[in-house]
Amino acid sequence: MGDVGILKKKTMICTPLMGQSVEQMVSEMKKAKMEGADLVEMRLDYINDFHPQRDLQIILRNKPLPVMIVYRPKWGGGQYDGDEHSRLEALHLAEELGADYIDIELKVASIFMGKQKMDQHSICKTIVSYEWIWGKRGENIVVKKKRNELKKDMDEFTHLP
Repeated sequence: MGDVGILKKKTMICTPLMGQSVEQMVSEMKKAKMEGADLVEMRLDYINDFHPQRDLQIILRNKPLPVMIVYRPKWGGGQYDGDEHSRLEALHLAEELGADYIDIELKVASIFMGKQKMDQHSICKTIVSYEWIWGKRGENIVVKKKRNELKKDMDEFTHLP
C-alpha cells in the first residue's frame, strides 16, 4: 500500500478511530486518508469481541497510512476491562505486526519498554501518555519521578550494542 512508515513531518493530522468492529476500523482508516489525515489512532479498546491475533493482522495488513495503536484500560480512561498482561501482550503483538506507533500509559511504560529492550529490531515508536487530572496534590512530583525513571530506561535502551 505504498510507503506508510514513520512520518518525518513535525506537525501531523491524527484522526482517532473508535469503531466497534475491525471492518469499521479498516473502512474508517481509508476514509481518514482520503480526508487528509497523516496517521490514525486506532482505539482497540472500542472494538467489540477483539481478538488480537486475528484482528491486528487484518488492521495492520490494510493500513493505508501510519497507525498509532492504543488499547486503553479503564484505569487510564479507556474501555478495556481485562487482564493487564493480555493487554500489554496485544500491544507487543501490534508492534511485531507493523504498527508505526504504540501508545502506552506512563504507569506501565517501564514494564512495556523492558520487553522492548529484548526485541530491539522493531522500528515502531513508543508514545508514553499520562492522563493529567488537575487539582491532585503531588501529581507533579510523581510525573517528574516517573519521567526520570523512564528517561533512564530509554537511555539504557538507546545505548545497547
